Amino acid sequence: MRSVFVLGCASCVALSLSCSDYNVRDADGVPLGQVGISVDPQALTFGPARTGQQEVQTFTVSNLGFSVVEVAELRLDVGGEAFTVQTDAPFTLEPNASHTVDVAFVPAGQLTFGQVTVVSDDPVTPEVPVELEGLGEVPALEITPGSHVFPTICDDQVVLTMENVGVDDLVITGMSYESSSEDLQLLHNLSLPVTLPPQTQVQAMVQYRPDGPSVALAELEVESNDPRGVRTADQQSEAAGSEVTETFEVQENPSADILFAVDKSCSMNEEARNLGIAFEDFITEIDQVTNDWRIGVVTKDHGCFNRGVITAKTPNYENVFLDAVSGFQPFADDDLTEALLELVDISLRQTGPAGCNAGFVRGNAVLHVVAVSDEPEQSGQPWSHWITRWQNEMSDPNLVMVSAVVDSDTSGDCGQYGTEYIPAAQGTGGVVLDVCTSAWGNHASALGVATANSLDTFLLSALPDPTTLEVTFDGKPAPARAWSYDDTRNAIVLNGDLPAGTEVGVNYQSIGC
Repeated sequence: MRSVFVLGCASCVALSLSCSDYNVRDADGVPLGQVGISVDPQALTFGPARTGQQEVQTFTVSNLGFSVVEVAELRLDVGGEAFTVQTDAPFTLEPNASHTVDVAFVPAGQLTFGQVTVVSDDPVTPEVPVELEGLGEVPALEITPGSHVFPTICDDQVVLTMENVGVDDLVITGMSYESSSEDLQLLHNLSLPVTLPPQTQVQAMVQYRPDGPSVALAELEVESNDPRGVRTADQQSEAAGSEVTETFEVQENPSADILFAVDKSCSMNEEARNLGIAFEDFITEIDQVTNDWRIGVVTKDHGCFNRGVITAKTPNYENVFLDAVSGFQPFADDDLTEALLELVDISLRQTGPAGCNAGFVRGNAVLHVVAVSDEPEQSGQPWSHWITRWQNEMSDPNLVMVSAVVDSDTSGDCGQYGTEYIPAAQGTGGVVLDVCTSAWGNHASALGVATANSLDTFLLSALPDPTTLEVTFDGKPAPARAWSYDDTRNAIVLNGDLPAGTEVGVNYQSIGC
């Protein structure tokens, strides 16, 4: 018969004490029951805090083991630009003792992550992390492009956009420009200080005017209340001779800004409505290449878009476009509805931060202007006058393309020949379509194809000898049928789809600028 022994409470205490007395350990040599040091809380969240505002929070380090622990270091592994550990180390923790640690946060951006690691000689948990997260209601200055190369000996320019991408007012207090050569100069008409509310921008331009081969380096430094300090953008020239090598990258979603200027005189009511109905044929062609498109429709003298800027995210954008181009509007003798190039110019002047079309023109995106009229252009200026004005606002003048849906027949049976519109299209690589046809679906598709093709087009910075053009895809020679040279726009045009990220190299001998 098996005997059963029951220990009383005193025996339990004695047994518990004997474990500690004899220092029973596991296979790794760690005392049984020891759980090491811990931190509470395991994460700290700061903010939102404004520029220069400091917030201090605390976590506790506790010794839950049976032995004395030496905390050797409170190591800030990540987030040093915004977080500071204000408690000194080393310090000693007796069993069951605790020590508080202060961490300060001063915002260095909208969202900053950090980590403090408690480093000790505890055999169980020698390193214990505390995660940090800080939210700042701060301004943030972004300069684009951050870096730019002028690869040839041709006069050129690049527009630098300084935008507040933060959530508080940005104040630009200073700008300095250091260049190793007078070939690179900064031009702007800004009167400092300049205050930019969130999501607004100002621009400056770097002008490149070399006198022969040029190797130069320059840097723009912008001082502001961005807590990250001075922000920079650099430019350089690498024009050592007449041989030019340029590199481009196929973009996943290349940008396109498309502006329709529509003649709304009485004779154009049916054509304008047909254009709106055929919009799906137009946008289908573009959607095969990108969904980063913006569309504006202008018909009125003030230049503001009918129904605002239309994008792929605009609900029922087909109906919105139809509404923007349709409907009769009365006009006076001085109305610009038959002077569409001048009307486009007014509309583009409204794309600045304070304009009714703010943000429409991005400067580094294709700008495709589509003029729709059955009359000649009547602004009184040659087409080149307007095109030059628009090109001066772009990072590359060849980004401007005009297409004309006009009377292309001199017989006068339908309307009047599209004087100025047609040479504007021919001179910028756009298409000329007959406004008198009933095939508006075909017209819309052709306009879409023209826009889409321009997104697969790489504009060269110098005029090449066409016989010397060599094109590579990711460093390998490209098949001759895979590309062509457009001498109107001085560009390499891809004749098929390439995966996003493909590097397109172009090497040639320059014969002029």
